[in-house]
Order: sequence, then C-alpha cells, then structure tokens
Amino acid sequence: MKKSIYLFIFFCLGVFGHVVACSCIFIDNFCEHLTYGNNGNIQDLWTIHHAKITSTSTAGVGIEIIKTFHGNDLQGKSAFITQGNGGDCRIFTDTFSVGEEYIFTANINENDFWMVTYCGVSYLKIENDMVLGQLTPNITQVPLSGFEDLMDCGDMTVTSTNEPTFDPQIIVAPTLANNEVNIKTTSPNYFELNLSVYDASGKLVYKQGIKDFNVNTEINVETNNWSNGIYFFCLNKEGKLETVKIIKSDF
Repeated sequence: MKKSIYLFIFFCLGVFGHVVACSCIFIDNFCEHLTYGNNGNIQDLWTIHHAKITSTSTAGVGIEIIKTFHGNDLQGKSAFITQGNGGDCRIFTDTFSVGEEYIFTANINENDFWMVTYCGVSYLKIENDMVLGQLTPNITQVPLSGFEDLMDCGDMTVTSTNEPTFDPQIIVAPTLANNEVNIKTTSPNYFELNLSVYDASGKLVYKQGIKDFNVNTEINVETNNWSNGIYFFCLNKEGKLETVKIIKSDF
C-alpha cells in the first residue's frame, strides 16, 4: 500500500547534517497527529508504543517497550530515542526521567532509528493508570485500559473532561542578542516553565526551570560569553513545547 504524504511538511535551512533551523505544520492533538491527511486512518509511517524510560543521557533516552498499539510488535524489547538537535524536528529528551511511562508515536526506519517529532503531540504521559495530554481538541485524559479505543480516531467514545486548555504566551527577546536574552509571559496564572538552550550542533549550553512562572517573574540568560551563532531556546510550558531561534552576535 502506498504511504500517504508525511504528516509534517518541514523545511530545514541547509543540507541535512548541517541543519540550522526547522519549522513545520504543528498538529496540536495526538489523534489528528496520527491521522492527518489520511481520512481518519493512522498514517502508515507511525508506530505507537507504551514504553518506560530506563536510562537518560545527553544523547537521548533508553526505553523498554511495555506494549505495542500500532506497528510491529516490539513488546519486551529495548530501544533508544535520540536527542533532537534543534534543527531536525526531533523532540528534546532532557525533560524525561528514569521510571516514567509514556505513549510514544515514532517513525522507525530500517536502521532502527526512532524519530519522535516535536512538530505535534507525539507523546503522552502515563500516571496512575491514566493517559494524560491533548488526545483530541476536547479530551485531555483517558484510562490506560481504554486508550486502545483511540486507534479509531473517527469514532471517539470517550467523554471529554471539559478542562480548559492552558497555553500561556511566552515572549523571548531579543532574537538578535548580544549580552542577554529575556523570557517573560503575559499570563497572571502560575505555571511550570522549563528552558533548555542548544547551539546549532545540538550541544546543551543552558538549562533552567521555574515551578511558579507568571507575569511577575522573568528568566534572564546571559549570552555575552557565548560564541556568535544560532541558538535554540526550547520552552516546555506545562507539557507544551515551543522553540525560538536566537542569533548571538557581537553587533
């Protein structure tokens, strides 16, 4: 069967292996991420697994597959999800911890390379036998025992929690920086914000997390000692990911 057009159309500025930036069409819920452009059916390229984090490193995270929902059955096998580099549209894995469990949507190639994209809702956290995250526009959690029903995304039978989606605006400026980059929000509500900054080669150069971030708080990142070039400010705000490209220059 001929594969459908890939869910995310992304453009990388530069030759693969010398990537400097990535942008893509973002699908903001898990179900549409799986089926977009394929008449409500899961795209052929996706595999879906329940997995536990078994190890973490700067290169990525090791996982053990507990159950396969879609694709080749890998139950009981181990795999490795490589860390994104800021330009190839893969997720940054430094927010995961050993022992945590997730539903991962991955594109696995013939070399067993696991590509988990940050261009959509590609993973969901599992806590207390509940699957948590933006499963559909209106559903943010389902029992793990009922998750498999989501495989038919055109026939949703799970009742919505009717919880509002919280997506605070983040302001990162200036994008052409010399001495400092400031991160602010316009939201009066408190939320957890985790910041990771990577250079164009994928090296982590800065990391900070604030549990109670709001309009009255601010992160100031000193850049005066950084080399000139491109940096990716990766923001995790209550599970929602956002990446801002900053250019460091001694102008």
